[in-house]
Amino acid sequence: MSRAISRSRLVIATLIGNTLEWYEFSLYLHFLPLFSILFFPSSSNVSSLLYGFMVFAVGFISRPLGSLFFGSLGDRFGRKFALILTITLMCVPTFCIGLLPTFAQIGIMAPLLLTLLRLLQGIPSGGEFPGVMCFLVESAGPGQRGWMGSWAFVGSQIGSIVSTLEIFLLQRKSSIETLTGWDWRLPFIIGGLLGLFGWYLRRSLHETTAFQGIEDRHKLTKTPIRDALRTQSRPLFRGFFLAALPLAGWYLVFVFSPLYASQVLGITPEKTLFINILMLTLCSILLPFVGKLTSSRHLAPSALLVALIAPFYFWVSQMNFATFLSLQILLIFCLSVHFALLPSVLAELFPTPVRYTCMGISYNLCNIFFGGAAPFLALTLFRATASPIPPGLLLSVCALVTLLALRTNGRSGRAQEK
Repeated sequence: MSRAISRSRLVIATLIGNTLEWYEFSLYLHFLPLFSILFFPSSSNVSSLLYGFMVFAVGFISRPLGSLFFGSLGDRFGRKFALILTITLMCVPTFCIGLLPTFAQIGIMAPLLLTLLRLLQGIPSGGEFPGVMCFLVESAGPGQRGWMGSWAFVGSQIGSIVSTLEIFLLQRKSSIETLTGWDWRLPFIIGGLLGLFGWYLRRSLHETTAFQGIEDRHKLTKTPIRDALRTQSRPLFRGFFLAALPLAGWYLVFVFSPLYASQVLGITPEKTLFINILMLTLCSILLPFVGKLTSSRHLAPSALLVALIAPFYFWVSQMNFATFLSLQILLIFCLSVHFALLPSVLAELFPTPVRYTCMGISYNLCNIFFGGAAPFLALTLFRATASPIPPGLLLSVCALVTLLALRTNGRSGRAQEK
């Protein structure tokens, strides 16, 4: 019983920062139509949204820097030490976004300051999610790596659900005047303050047994970045491409789809938010079960299925919204396999002394090209072609990239350690 309680505390303390990270991301994305008015005023709604997506994507540019810095700290001084720092530094920009003056108040400085805060936020965020994945997988018991790793994406779903609920309630209770005044600021301020609670919880964590093992055997490396780049180049590329589908899939299904439904299809924002909450909740419930019941051999079939159905995903929405939702549920089932297993698959690519650094490099570089840029690319393709098929093809391409990486996957980090 005490062991179960201890495991629950470990999961909660680990996920609190990950939840905060995705809470803020979802806030920004769901507020994007509002931010388009407050920070990126333009004669065209689509142009304003594009500016907003560009600033969102900018936040991912600094993530590789964060993965190098915090990954190096995590491999040299411990996973716990790095994760305490990431949550401490991550909550400050979130809090500050809630205090930003708007374009109407300070002109061009408003979007510039927002861009700067997104860049600063990307540095600790670059070490947060890879550290969470690494910590959970290394804390797993025998045969439990998939199940423990799945909780990393559960944390991201919870953060998205909480922020979406807040926005849903704000839009129902607030007028446009109060929403553009102080109401939009409150969730960011609350999110920043929640980081203090996460810092308190993480102080009680114990170091992972895997890290303690190499520390006790004096096998820690003093140069994890150099060692990672010198000895792990092929696994780094594999990890980069393995993350393509889950990252692009998350942003296109849970981020771009609601905006597409409201801005293009004319579905009311309240309805799209409510549907997104249901889809996120479905995915959250699925993930632990998928992590427990599936293995890496299920990754290729699910990626192939995504590649086949994605081109029709946005296309059918213009004819039948119910069919669109059915395809979305099918995509979520397929993507949940990759969400759940990505942490354990990435962890097994790399040996323990450089695992945190390597996972951060692969994951965050992929996030620039396939993750944070996906909504911007999808909207750009839709605007250029006036067709809903290219955004779906973008997801298909990402699925094929991951499928190719699965076909060429080689020796695991576990084998390297032996």
